[in-house]
Amino acid sequence: MKIKNTGRYALAFTINKNGKDIVIEFDRRRLYLDTGNVATSGITDVDDEDYELLKKNKQFVKALETETFSEVTAEELASTAADSEALAAKDAEIAALKAELDKKAPTKKELKEKDEALAAKDEEINTLKAQLEALSKNKDEAAASETDGF
Repeated sequence: MKIKNTGRYALAFTINKNGKDIVIEFDRRRLYLDTGNVATSGITDVDDEDYELLKKNKQFVKALETETFSEVTAEELASTAADSEALAAKDAEIAALKAELDKKAPTKKELKEKDEALAAKDEEINTLKAQLEALSKNKDEAAASETDGF
C-alpha cells in the first residue's frame, strides 16, 4: 500500500514487528527551490502487515483522520510518474547540451598552442623594443658627440 504524506512535516512512527522496533518514515513532498525539481514525492510504500500494525498506533490513526495521510490513487501515481519522466527528459536535454558544448570548446592542445604563439609574439615584441632602444641610444650618443666637437 502506498501512503502519501500531505502534511507540513515529515513524520515517523515506530512499530513492534516480530519483537523488533521498526521505524517507518513518512517524508513529505519537497521541491528544490532553485530548479523546481521534486526532491521527494511524499509517497511511502508500506507493507500490508506494517499498515495493520500502524493502525494500532494512536498518532497514526489521528493523522489518517485529520487527512495528514492519504492512500495514493492511480491518478496520483501517474502524476509522480510524469514528474519523473519530465525530470528524465530534462536530464537528457542537459546531457545533449553538455555534449554540444564539449564539441565547441577548444581542447587543451589548442589552448596550449595559442599560449605558445602568444608567448612567442611577446618575446618578439620585447626583442624589437630592445633593438629600438639600442638604436635610439646610438643616435643620442652620435648626436651628443657631434655637438661636443664644435
